Amino acid sequence: MQTFYPPSRSRPNSQSALHRVVLPATGGGSHSGCVAREGHVAHDTRFPAPAVQAVAAPPATPELEKKTRASSSAPGTSRFVVGDSLESTYQEQLVAFQGAAALPQLLSLVERRVSQFSPLSLATAFHRVALLGGHDEQARCRGLVARVEEVLEDEQGSFRAQSLANMGWAVAKLSWPCPGLHGSLASASLRQLSRFKSAELSMVLWGLASSPSAPANAQQDTLKAVASEFRRRGPAAFDAQSIATIAYAAGMLLMPADDELWPTISRGSRERVDEFSDRQVANLVWGFATVAHSDSTAPLFSRVEGCHVKDLAPIDLSLIAWAMAKVSQGGDSFFKDVADAVVAKREMWKQSDTRNIATLIYAFALAEQAQAHEPAFRTLAEAVCNRLDDFAVQGLTNAIWGYATACFTEPSWFAAVASEVMKRSPSEFEPLDIANCLWAFATVMHSETPAISKLKELGRETLQEFTAQNVAITLWSFATLQVRDEAWFEKAADFIVQHLAECKSQELNNTLWACATVGVRLPWLFIKADNHSLSIGLSEFKMHELSITLWAHGTVGVCNHPFFDAVIEEVLERRGIESCTPREVSNTAWAYSTIIGRAHAPWLAAVAAYTCDRISEFDMQCIGNVLWSFSNVGVVSEALFRCAAFETAVRCEAAGPEACMNVAQVLSAMHAARIEEPCLLEAAARCFLQFEGSIGARELIVLANAAALYADRVGSVAAAWWPPLEAALSARVLEPLLGVLRPASSGARPPSERAAETWTRLDAVVGPLDFEHLGVHFTARLLRESGLAAEVGVLGDGAAMGGSSGLPAVPPWAAAAALACADERARIVQEPSEQTQKLSRQLDKVNKREIVAWVSFDVWVGSAASPQRRQQLAEPGRTCSWRPDFEDQAGRSSLLRPLMTKSRQGATLVGEHDRSGHAERGALLEVADSWLAAVPGGGGRGASPHEVSGSLRLYVTHFPCISCIGVISQFACLFPGVSLAVSFADGRAALCRSLERLS
Repeated sequence: MQTFYPPSRSRPNSQSALHRVVLPATGGGSHSGCVAREGHVAHDTRFPAPAVQAVAAPPATPELEKKTRASSSAPGTSRFVVGDSLESTYQEQLVAFQGAAALPQLLSLVERRVSQFSPLSLATAFHRVALLGGHDEQARCRGLVARVEEVLEDEQGSFRAQSLANMGWAVAKLSWPCPGLHGSLASASLRQLSRFKSAELSMVLWGLASSPSAPANAQQDTLKAVASEFRRRGPAAFDAQSIATIAYAAGMLLMPADDELWPTISRGSRERVDEFSDRQVANLVWGFATVAHSDSTAPLFSRVEGCHVKDLAPIDLSLIAWAMAKVSQGGDSFFKDVADAVVAKREMWKQSDTRNIATLIYAFALAEQAQAHEPAFRTLAEAVCNRLDDFAVQGLTNAIWGYATACFTEPSWFAAVASEVMKRSPSEFEPLDIANCLWAFATVMHSETPAISKLKELGRETLQEFTAQNVAITLWSFATLQVRDEAWFEKAADFIVQHLAECKSQELNNTLWACATVGVRLPWLFIKADNHSLSIGLSEFKMHELSITLWAHGTVGVCNHPFFDAVIEEVLERRGIESCTPREVSNTAWAYSTIIGRAHAPWLAAVAAYTCDRISEFDMQCIGNVLWSFSNVGVVSEALFRCAAFETAVRCEAAGPEACMNVAQVLSAMHAARIEEPCLLEAAARCFLQFEGSIGARELIVLANAAALYADRVGSVAAAWWPPLEAALSARVLEPLLGVLRPASSGARPPSERAAETWTRLDAVVGPLDFEHLGVHFTARLLRESGLAAEVGVLGDGAAMGGSSGLPAVPPWAAAAALACADERARIVQEPSEQTQKLSRQLDKVNKREIVAWVSFDVWVGSAASPQRRQQLAEPGRTCSWRPDFEDQAGRSSLLRPLMTKSRQGATLVGEHDRSGHAERGALLEVADSWLAAVPGGGGRGASPHEVSGSLRLYVTHFPCISCIGVISQFACLFPGVSLAVSFADGRAALCRSLERLS
């Protein structure tokens, strides 16, 4: 069974939730800013100042200041009453500060005189601190911030538009956390927005968009107001710089792609596209690309392709490459120019902003251009490896995301990032960094255990900060890397249930797939996810998502009839099975048969017709799953089975050992249906013998059972392949088992010790062989040749299969026992208990819950200490079905110990199978307890020694598994004086019905 469709390594579409990172690197220091994210996390807007020309308005000139003094000194216009010469001195001093060396004197003046500054001087001071690089001087500027907030609160009209715009730019440039100041600046700006010049409008919006601490409501209110003002004035009122800045800021604030602002900008820029510089074009297309708006922008993107790419600065090169990749623009020639520029600027990558490097890696990966331009991609990857310390965590995770998406799996690249992950402080990691880093490691199967463990613990500590998408990515990554942390999965499942409203189809799909893949069974999660899926509508799901969701249910054993039936109805009545791929059909068929266990005639008919029509499109795994799904519910489509047999026989000629498992599925289904195709048997035998040392005991047993009856009948025709096949099975499986089960000299050891030794030796043989049963033919042979049973019979297809079939003839008592078991099965189904209702829903399926055993005996029970005190016990026949209470810890018995074997749950899935409640064991435990209780002198399991002689007959509706063979062997050790007769049916053959008759 295929477990998952991995995240596409080709260009992800807008719905893909596993790799969404957007890198609009825009300048500034390596660690000073973060990058935009896409999808659920695209609201992360922590960016440095935009790469735009002359964004910041110049400080007021002395001439402008004179006019300001004249107006501000009018009576009642302001409470700032200062002497003309003093005010002129402050403003002139502030304007005169030039270069970083002047910053200390500027700060000194601010600290001493800020209370005497006019609104204009306050704005100029703020602007100068930012311009001279005062990022680390927030402590010395607290008085300046407080004074500005005070004036904004008390004198709301004191600041002019230019001053407000300059302060907004300055606070963003400084990256100071000042939410109160941002809010006040936004409120003051909104009150006089119509007075703002076009450049000032763009600047105030950019300042709010670029500040992580700006309140979201202030950002969105200003965005809407500026967008409205832009539409009112029209693009012609704005220069190219202002248009580019507004587009950039609107992209950072995720203005919806369908907002009228975007076509307005598009029309304005299209008509004046030649006015835009390369840098302005970079900012403009970045805004469009961030919100995935590409309508009516063809001239703009054509302008991008016409840029002198080789002459672009690294920041502009990265922005344009990212934007073109994001909206699927830019052909091979464009990315060739980008690649040539990357290689030509090789030396620049030693100093360039690391975000530019990560952005370019992302762009090449997203545009599927990395392989075509490998030298450029490797140049960028080498720059990452050489400058690990310079990268923010986000840049590192985005880089390896690009490696994985572009299918570059160089261990040294991933190991370098893994090593750096171990060095970084937990505070540097955002939830999306954790998720994307894990996704990249999982995609290339890079299991760097220390790094994975650290990321797992970081995720555990910060889980409540994740989005549902982040959690789904992380779970998928853990499952892919085979990291099974049940507590982590359960905590994540609680989160998903609490945030179901955020979950789209892919989040649900990945979460359930991950739980099933690592075997974490959380039924409440599955049921709630199912209900949510039904509430949003199955039409929202892709077919491969539905098929994998059903697979996950089948794998962990979560049964939800309404959901399964809704999916089948969706496929048959709305989409049509023709819209499915072969793998989607086979996955769905396997899951429905496994977990529902019911013969859904319309569905099976559709699957049979689809498979016959398109058999050449099915791989061996899909063919095996389809036939298994029919066999599991006892339905036969002869046309389908023969079609699959011929196709499998042809493929056996070129098959490798990995295909033997699927060939065995086809053989098993054919055998259960009693359909023989000599060409398949011969082709499979040759294939298996070629790889005999590589295939498992399970597959060898299936082929040998299917071939045994045919080989017995045709004799010399099978002489070329049957003897070596039989010899291989005997050497690998039968002889080791017979060495344990054949009676040996017991000496004076008590029966209980002999029974315990038998279990230990059998467990040691079965464990490495890893199989669960010997099939109908070789189960009978083992019981007979080991001497465990004095009489062996096989019943099938409603009649004896003995004699000419090569199987032992069924004794008369077994036919009567079979009728009693059928009556018991009918009685169980009619009972109203929840457990029997569960049984009745799976009547078409052969498993431990559906098997019934029948036992009768006639024995004499006594004690070695009192041979004269013997009593006769007789049971004419009673039935026993599955005993779930024996599987509970409290109900476990040390007598007749079962084997914990592996059970094939699907073509690629093997899980532990608790066989302690099997009907055969339940029947023999009841008998053993009753016999030991009857031993004179107190009896009970502790009574020793005991003597029991006579006969016991056991019938089972399906051939016993290897664990039940072990139980029979232990029973024989405990009661060596009792002659055992064992008969059974092939439950699969007994259930088989024709699809045509069922329909």
